[in-house]
Amino acid sequence: MITYVTLPEATANIVQLLDRVCQGEEIIISQAGITIAHISPPPKRRQPRSPGQYEGQFTVPNNFNDPLPEDILNDFLNPTDPLLSA
Repeated sequence: MITYVTLPEATANIVQLLDRVCQGEEIIISQAGITIAHISPPPKRRQPRSPGQYEGQFTVPNNFNDPLPEDILNDFLNPTDPLLSA
């Protein structure tokens, strides 16, 4: 839910408004009809990643750390596309 308040209302009720933000509500503060602040709860915390959760879904090739072929390496070191060299 989003609540719209004016700056004087926000100043007079900041503690109550922040309590509402802690409950998940968003507060928009305006002055002279123009939004000057948007207070929202912090993003929800993601679940921590667990090691090995994707085990077996990807295999690193044996040549992963081998040097790049000359033509590919040259494209990185000497790009010919004018947009890349700008």
